[in-house]
Amino acid sequence: MGSISLSSILKGITERKQVEERVTLLSRFIEQTSDPVAIVNLEGQYIYLNEAFEELRGYTREELMNRDFRETYSDTERDLKAKVFKEVMKSNFWIGELPYTHKDGSVVLAMVTSVLLKDGKGEPYAEAGIIRDITEQKKMVKALRESEERFKQVAENALEWIWDVDTNGTYTYTSPVVEKILGYTPEEIIGKKSFYDLFHPKDREELKKAAFATFSKKQPFREFINRNVHKNGNTVWLSTSAVPILDEEGNLLGYRGTDTDITKHKRMEEELKHYSENLEKIVEEKTEELLKSERKYRALYDTIKDGIAAVNIDGFYIETNQTFSDMLGYSKDDLKNLTYQQITPKLWHQREAAIVKEQIMKRGYSDEYEKEYIRKDGTVFPVSIRAWIMESEDGKTEEMWAIIRDITERKKIEENIKKVSEEWEKTFNAIFDFVFMLDKEYRFVRVNKALCDFLKKEPRELIGLHCFEVLHGTDKPWQSCPYKTLLTTKNVTTEEINDPHLGIPLLVSTSPLFDDKGEVAGCVHIAKDISERKRIEQQLLEAKRFATIGETAGMVSHDLRNPLQTIVNTIYLANKKLESLPDEALEKGDVKKYLDTVERQVGYMNKIISDLLDYARPIRPEPSETNISQLIQVTLLSMEIPEIVKVSIKVPEDLRLMIDPPLMRRVFTNLFTNAMQAMPDGGKLTITTSKTDKDALISVEDSGVGIPKENIDKIFQLLFTTKSKGQGFGLPVCKRIVDAHDGDITVKSKVGKGTTVTIKIPL
Repeated sequence: MGSISLSSILKGITERKQVEERVTLLSRFIEQTSDPVAIVNLEGQYIYLNEAFEELRGYTREELMNRDFRETYSDTERDLKAKVFKEVMKSNFWIGELPYTHKDGSVVLAMVTSVLLKDGKGEPYAEAGIIRDITEQKKMVKALRESEERFKQVAENALEWIWDVDTNGTYTYTSPVVEKILGYTPEEIIGKKSFYDLFHPKDREELKKAAFATFSKKQPFREFINRNVHKNGNTVWLSTSAVPILDEEGNLLGYRGTDTDITKHKRMEEELKHYSENLEKIVEEKTEELLKSERKYRALYDTIKDGIAAVNIDGFYIETNQTFSDMLGYSKDDLKNLTYQQITPKLWHQREAAIVKEQIMKRGYSDEYEKEYIRKDGTVFPVSIRAWIMESEDGKTEEMWAIIRDITERKKIEENIKKVSEEWEKTFNAIFDFVFMLDKEYRFVRVNKALCDFLKKEPRELIGLHCFEVLHGTDKPWQSCPYKTLLTTKNVTTEEINDPHLGIPLLVSTSPLFDDKGEVAGCVHIAKDISERKRIEQQLLEAKRFATIGETAGMVSHDLRNPLQTIVNTIYLANKKLESLPDEALEKGDVKKYLDTVERQVGYMNKIISDLLDYARPIRPEPSETNISQLIQVTLLSMEIPEIVKVSIKVPEDLRLMIDPPLMRRVFTNLFTNAMQAMPDGGKLTITTSKTDKDALISVEDSGVGIPKENIDKIFQLLFTTKSKGQGFGLPVCKRIVDAHDGDITVKSKVGKGTTVTIKIPL
């Protein structure tokens, strides 16, 4: 009997010892986990918390143990956690997001799993909470949304119409700009119309055939000029550029492109590149995946979703949870015959050995690090690990434990985020217009490649600088800056800017960027070079002016030449009458002198009419390859050069240009004549030539009286002259002739020093 009692006692002691060992093992595991864990009794007093919870709150265990958990929270947090406590008591379980305030006042947002703990009789005795810090994930989601919103504002405020079509030409996406250009809303276009449905009926079949020929070659195209019909029936001219959309195997999915309205100015362009229509979808999907992954909870040990494993000093697995087993595809028994090195790719062996030596063996635990494992089926996947040493009572190392997390999905998200960011960056830098973002202090935050190329600067040289210093050369915002208006109105502002410091005219659209409070935090500038448009507008004005001059010249010619001819005839008859009179007739010589004077003035008036008609007449050069040296020599030989004027010619004998010889000789005659007339007391006439990569330069320089600065801008104006007998036709005709050769003519002069006229002719 005594023997049986002793056996029972020993058995009870053994079982209790095993339970204590399991409790000790579980306690060590909870203590080493990176997630904060806290347990409170039914009265709300802390009865357990791990080291991670101390770090989360900033309080020591001694400050919190046996203290009501509600005492260390703000009123708002206290109410939230009291509601959770009641919910767990009611439902046994609760998962959700809660804020945690650190002792220093900082707040961390966490995903919390709370469970009701019961004793062997099923009676509740405590509540356990497992906390996961999700602050960084929240920041990542916010950053993604802000990036998406900025990109969306850039796209929707672009001046071009952006669209996607499938392989049949049907619109699958269109930006709101289509309504401004063609009168249709996106809802009337997407899925209901193909691009060729909008073509003008007379052009439709031909343009459709050309477009699908390009589709078949999967080729990008630019500046495809096409005539379209507005919803109201008016004709709209568009310049279309697009690129093919291909899947990973190179199959055509459709085209993505932009249209610029060139109805008024066909040659005006600078298209806005497309951006990925899937950006919003990708961000939403990956954000949702991220949020779902953060909602996953872990129970204590057996219910935890991360892998847990222990190895002995030889590296063999001695303990694993089911999650780790499932993660690798091995059974728990199979894993006990493997070392952690055997399921680790060789490229990680040296690095992991260094972590074990330098971190785990020296201080007892490791920082979280990443590596890869090999599954039973041979596939490799990434994991993050945090490991620590479990020692025996005598301080000897017995086991090494680790928490292993499969980070495959996280890596995919990071890769997708990187891909989306790269796509956004490529689109941003592919836009031909100048695009840049400013903060509220007018400082550059982002700049695209087009602006950097224009300024000949790298992005790093511009970020942080004030835009007005770089673009306008001023120490304060430019007087007509659209951003100044936007800061007041908070609305999109468009201005036409023509600052000489920039050197080109720009059409600038400025869109606001708002912070979380709805206040303007910055802006997006899209600036389009409108030099071509301005040039066309100037040509239109010139054409109208020439038309007016032509009409005036025609009327002058008709109304004046008939009476002038009558005067000429009358002078002729009067001269004949004088010839018949005897030489001794009264005042015959004086009358002859008067008639000669009238005849010269009539000729002068007739020359004015002829010059006016020549100026108004269209100039159409007939270029031929011409030796410039010979043309200059011939021109000079036909002129009377005063002896007091010295001529110097520095022109290569083999210089040949494509010009109209008679027209260019007329230019040379006029310039040489002006130069000699500018040197009434003699001087030097110098004719030189030079070349650039694209042009030939012909310079005519005199050492004469020079031209006053206030007259320089007027000398090419019709009828402007400083000569007593000039009509003001010479230089305007020269400019028209040079312009007709696609060239340019410029003048530099200094009073008392002389004048240089330079002709630029394309090679």
